[in-house]
Amino acid sequence: MTDLTELNDIEGLALVALMRLMVRLDGHFTDAERSVLDDVAEEMGRERFWQLVELTGKDYSESEQVRAAAQAVERPEARALIFAVLQDLAMSDTIGGVEGDLLSWLAESWSLRPDEG
Repeated sequence: MTDLTELNDIEGLALVALMRLMVRLDGHFTDAERSVLDDVAEEMGRERFWQLVELTGKDYSESEQVRAAAQAVERPEARALIFAVLQDLAMSDTIGGVEGDLLSWLAESWSLRPDEG
C-alpha cells in the first residue's frame, strides 16, 4: 500500500491523530510541517483530511486517546504507510526527543522492522 486514499476510516483517523500529536509534541508548527500536512491532505483528499482533523481535534486531544487509535490499526501495510508519513513529518524539521519517542513507541507497538519505516 502506497496510497493514502487506501486507508480505511480507522487508519485515516489514526494517521491524522498521530500527525496532530506529533506537531503538538514539540510545541512548534513549522512551515516544513505545514507543507507535509498539505501534501497528506492532497493525497488523502482534502475534504476527508480536514474532516479527520476536526474530529481528532475534538475527540483525540489526549495522548492516550491517540495511542489507542493507533492500536486499532491492524493491517501491516497501513501501519508501514502511516509510520512512513510520520517519519516524513518528523524529519521535515529537526526530530526532537519527544517526536523520536513517539516514533519508537509506534515502531515497537506495531512490531515494525527498521526497513519498514
